[in-house]
Amino acid sequence: MKKKYMQEDSSVQGSVFLRLLKYAAPYWWQMALCLLFVLGITVLEIIRPKLTGEAIDLFAQSADFSQIADIAVKYGIVLMLLFVFNFLNTWILQLTGQTIIYNIRQELFEHILHLLLHLLFQILDLVMALLMLKLIFFLFYLIHLKALLKLLFFLLLKVLDLLMLQVLIFHLFRMVL
Repeated sequence: MKKKYMQEDSSVQGSVFLRLLKYAAPYWWQMALCLLFVLGITVLEIIRPKLTGEAIDLFAQSADFSQIADIAVKYGIVLMLLFVFNFLNTWILQLTGQTIIYNIRQELFEHILHLLLHLLFQILDLVMALLMLKLIFFLFYLIHLKALLKLLFFLLLKVLDLLMLQVLIFHLFRMVL
């Protein structure tokens, strides 16, 4: 059970990584430049202890400060190059990362906006369908009301006819009697 969960988790992580690479693809040259800076930093970090070792060896062999000063200048140049490479590497990576995150957020915003508009149009379709249904029921109601009124009018006429007939019969009896 635990292995299955871990396998699913690693496949999800792999797919997320591949999806994020899609956003980083347009910035491949910045990534390559940062990789070169990292390689330069690594080389310079390897050179630093060697220069320190050379300075200690020269001091132990002879107290010639001119050669030690040359090594100190080289060490200072290495430190300055390390600072520049680290600064540029950090700056380019931060700028690239922020741009990638901006693009992801922009795409997410557009996707959510599209979903909201799609949902709004579905709701409007539903409201229109309900309004049409209410209108149809109202028209049926009016038709039935009209038919009911016709029926009531017809019954009223029949009642009036009967009343008129009764009045007529009453008058006839009166005349006869």
